[in-house]
Amino acid sequence: MPRLLPPAIVMFLLAASRLPGATPDAPGCRDLKIIPRVGQCVIVECGSKRSESVEIPTGEQTVKVEGAFATVRYACAAPATLDTITRDLFGSIARSGHKVLSQDIADASSRIVSARKGDHWITIEATFDDGHVGYTVATVESGPNKPVPDACSETGSLVLPKGCVWSECASRPKDNVQMRSDTQTQVALTGAVRLSGISCDAPVSTVQLFEAADAALKRSGFAVVYSERARADYSWLTARSGKRWLELMSFQDSDAVAYQLTDVQADSVAQAAETVAAVQPLEPAAASEPPPPAPAPTPEPIATPPALESPAPLQPTQTSAADAVSEPVTVSPAAATHAMPLYQELPNVTPPRPSRRIALVVADAVQQTLRGEVKLNLLVDVDDRGNVLRAVQAPGPLTPDAQKILDPAIAMMMQWRFNPARHNGHRVPGQAIVPVAFYAPVRN
Repeated sequence: MPRLLPPAIVMFLLAASRLPGATPDAPGCRDLKIIPRVGQCVIVECGSKRSESVEIPTGEQTVKVEGAFATVRYACAAPATLDTITRDLFGSIARSGHKVLSQDIADASSRIVSARKGDHWITIEATFDDGHVGYTVATVESGPNKPVPDACSETGSLVLPKGCVWSECASRPKDNVQMRSDTQTQVALTGAVRLSGISCDAPVSTVQLFEAADAALKRSGFAVVYSERARADYSWLTARSGKRWLELMSFQDSDAVAYQLTDVQADSVAQAAETVAAVQPLEPAAASEPPPPAPAPTPEPIATPPALESPAPLQPTQTSAADAVSEPVTVSPAAATHAMPLYQELPNVTPPRPSRRIALVVADAVQQTLRGEVKLNLLVDVDDRGNVLRAVQAPGPLTPDAQKILDPAIAMMMQWRFNPARHNGHRVPGQAIVPVAFYAPVRN
């Protein structure tokens, strides 16, 4: 099951977020009405999406369900244990009238249950990870034109033009992001982060949306620090008011242009570490060897708690063939051309998908040597929490212009977040081929 922007988007927990007594709920987040909060827990991440395709475990297999999606992730303080949290959650499912489809309680550090009531599906995963107890509730209501679940609210700084809607949102109490501050540099921001997705009907152009956003931000007291509107699928707007920063960017999503708004209440602001201005144009005949990629961090071992008493099993309902919404998603064949670790050979793996994008910044000196649209593909390794471990050029030819933006593209990709890959409902490391495009400015 994916995790945002959606969900599950992002499965890391910051140290401060793991201590319910030390932090409030993530800004804008709220409990899902169907499953009340249990124990002494706080929300550390949430997300909603108007339309999402979700893998739901149903015992021996998974089914893909598409519809309005929401997820809320909690961290819990003592005296909460994996057993007590699991019992309370199973009780909430029983009281809600949902029928259990499957449950996995064999793992001492993880308990997963999925249930269904008509068009409404629930998956709950309780975990004991690195000495901390937490759980995630994810829901999807299948079918078209369902209302967006209210797991999180959108920013109040923008009023969208008619024809545009908030399509998804996510919130974390603390994270690190970068925003474009001028033509060559970015600023590194640390603080509370909210992400909102926007989708617009065909009559609404990118120009109209950005003009409406520009006007709304200025009315709200924001100063625009950077604006780029050369192309519909490659535009962004950065604005600041005191410690609050907003950035609206557009990107190509399948056959349509989509938009992402990043809202940061910054505790600290610094110039981004990557030296964008130092990038020099590369001549094909004298291109220097790129620096070797940084070694992937060694994941910390998961602490194994003492033997825990498992809750009494619930009786799963039998799922008929008619309940299977569609066939499970498999790994993209394009990724198979690269030497892959063993996890990609597993059946029924849903590959990772981007949940937070950062804009590509290319130095002016390099831009002046480019012509038109420059494309390349990156092969990205993603851990089971949605963090990028490594990004390299994907197999295939690379044009001289693409070679010039390869290093900035890799630096950009290391800042993205992903919905982790899924295997039979469980988060697993994965790989993805991510296309990157840069549009050189039009010169007279």
